[in-house]
Amino acid sequence: MKKIRIGQIALSFHRASAAYITYLMNKQKYEVEIKEASHEAAFKMLANNEIDMLVSAWLPGSHGKYLQPILNQTVKLGVIYEPYCIWGLPDYSNDQILTVADLKNNKIAHNVERTIYSINPGAGISRFSVEIMQKYDLEANGFKLYNLSEDDFFSYVETSIAERREFVIPFWHPQSLHYQFAFRELEEPFSLLRSKDQATIVVSRDFYQTIDPDTIRILHSVYLGNSRVSALDYFLHKKQLNIKDALQASGIDA
Repeated sequence: MKKIRIGQIALSFHRASAAYITYLMNKQKYEVEIKEASHEAAFKMLANNEIDMLVSAWLPGSHGKYLQPILNQTVKLGVIYEPYCIWGLPDYSNDQILTVADLKNNKIAHNVERTIYSINPGAGISRFSVEIMQKYDLEANGFKLYNLSEDDFFSYVETSIAERREFVIPFWHPQSLHYQFAFRELEEPFSLLRSKDQATIVVSRDFYQTIDPDTIRILHSVYLGNSRVSALDYFLHKKQLNIKDALQASGIDA
């Protein structure tokens, strides 16, 4: 069998989309080796020829700075979904809180927890959240921003919702939480959360030269969209289904 080394970023929805691409590559008679790393480290693996494909790069916003140094070494293929970052509240929170600036209004936001948790510091949402904290001077109003591991982040969100707590959640589309719960996105007029990205498959230029035309065609037509990736993440990682069953449960024709 042909072999391919696929790099995935160490977060569940990245694992979900990589599992989808792995499934497709297996059907194309590729033996897949998965290598996982944090955000920046995954791009370094691509730069150092430790992987052949990265699933996926969020371009141009979240991961553009990581890909920029190796643009001439790589080829962009299909877009799997269109991620974007948000600051949100659970949908049962005070519906008068509409914008990030409203968090400073103690008349309507007095019940909102002052500790804000994000995921690891290398993620786009975590970098953007630092900027938001500074721009809106939220620390002066008692807010603090901390980073959690992915498992601790999910546990915090799920426990907080079960207890009906009002809390700020810096996160993104897609992910399994959107399949499980409803959130209200806060307006952020300074565009510090950036716009929608494109979750793009990136391969090394050398490896691209070895891919047959049929596989290239498949890799250019992989679009799932945010809601189906959120569902796939849920069925793979929460329900522990195998990839074939998870794809079917998510409404993905593969």
